[in-house]
Amino acid sequence: MKYVIKKISLSFVLAVMFISLDFVIFKYLQTYNYLSDVGGVGSFVSVFGTLFGILLTLVLVEVWSQFNVTSGLVEKEAIGLEKIFVLSLNFNDEVFSNKLKKVISEYLTLVIDDNFRHVASGQRNKEAGKKFREIAKIIKVVNVDDKRDSIVYDHILEKFNEVFETRALRINMSLTRLPKVLKIFLNIALAFMISIFLFMPFANVLYDMLVIGFLTFITTMAMQIINDLDNPFMGNWVITPEAFKRTLEHLSDE
Repeated sequence: MKYVIKKISLSFVLAVMFISLDFVIFKYLQTYNYLSDVGGVGSFVSVFGTLFGILLTLVLVEVWSQFNVTSGLVEKEAIGLEKIFVLSLNFNDEVFSNKLKKVISEYLTLVIDDNFRHVASGQRNKEAGKKFREIAKIIKVVNVDDKRDSIVYDHILEKFNEVFETRALRINMSLTRLPKVLKIFLNIALAFMISIFLFMPFANVLYDMLVIGFLTFITTMAMQIINDLDNPFMGNWVITPEAFKRTLEHLSDE
């Protein structure tokens, strides 16, 4: 909650700053003397503002979509690991299920303790990767004694392959960020948009200040949300390892 208040406060402070600047420009440059040019300027602002608004909306939708997909992949991976262990309980070899439980629990612990710090900084958690490969090794070397074990083993192998793909996709999505050039372009376009309205001719200074304040607050808030959602493991809207914690608890109860 404090983080949200901080972000809103920042946008509010920026809005007040630009309102003050707008008042100074209105009074000392007397922009209202150029009302005869407002038609041409208005047409340009309308076109540019529409294009900027569409781009900002598309980027916002994209980062929000990526955030939701990554969150879903975290849940899917955690549930998949639990299903692998549950399937192993149907195996005749109890040692196999115990080994699997131990390694899966260790992998989950590593992910939970890391709390996605590595992917938040654009890196992979190598220790968790090694432990995940140990799960594959245990599954690979198990002895299949009869037809029943063979059926169970096929299901375990199928589920592991699914979890492997989910984990790989989850990590790739976690490390994906908006291109720096796009972020720079958005910030330049935002600054340009606000600058246009600072020098836009208005007959009423209060209406002028209201427009620039509202525009600054909304656009800066949108940019802050984009920056926050672009890294789903840092900021206010973050993906937590709660799904892995639940799976670890379920394994501990078995």
